[in-house]
Amino acid sequence: MSFVLILGVCLLLVWLSLAVRQSRREIDHYQHFEQVDFPEVDGELPDDPGFPLHQQVTQRHTAQRYLPPRQPAPLYPSKQRSAERVEAVKQRLGDLRTDLVWVIEHPSLFDGNTAESGLFFEKLGTWDDEHRYLSDREAHDLAGSVEDAFTQARRAAERVGLDFYDEPGREEAEVAVKLVTKARSTTGEEARLLMDKVAEILARLLPFDVPEAISAATGSTQPPSQAP
Repeated sequence: MSFVLILGVCLLLVWLSLAVRQSRREIDHYQHFEQVDFPEVDGELPDDPGFPLHQQVTQRHTAQRYLPPRQPAPLYPSKQRSAERVEAVKQRLGDLRTDLVWVIEHPSLFDGNTAESGLFFEKLGTWDDEHRYLSDREAHDLAGSVEDAFTQARRAAERVGLDFYDEPGREEAEVAVKLVTKARSTTGEEARLLMDKVAEILARLLPFDVPEAISAATGSTQPPSQAP
């Protein structure tokens, strides 16, 4: 009788030991899946309480394997986008260069000998020479430098204004502005003669040529062509 009792106790202990070991394995298995940082998936898989936790997590992980990988967003805009920014600066510069009155009243923007304009034209030249060899990040930084330099050069030109000239030069510049305004109010031969006088004055005053501005102003004073 004692032998049977001892045998029963031993079997009970073995069964309890196996049950505890199996329980620990399941707990470790659940903890493993809870610690895995699975990526988010589009759409929700329903949580079915009839399935163990590790099967639900495995289903989500399997679904993620068949989704296309997410492409990381670029850190910097493409070089083409930077090129468009520089072209916009060139366009604004060109618009100002063909506005003859603005050129006369703010000449320092176009004079590379002034500090701000000199820096702007240096940055612009660097872009033209090197942009094709730059990375996206380098192009982005250089395009920003071009924009900033242009802004500073234009502000400096607006601040200096007619003080760019000496006293006699300021008087001639004011005469030139009046001639341009008068030429715009007329057409034909009179307008052409007025613009010729403006060109003579500017040739004496400005350290740079303004053929684009003269051409634009002269073209605006020509009478419209008559249709045959």
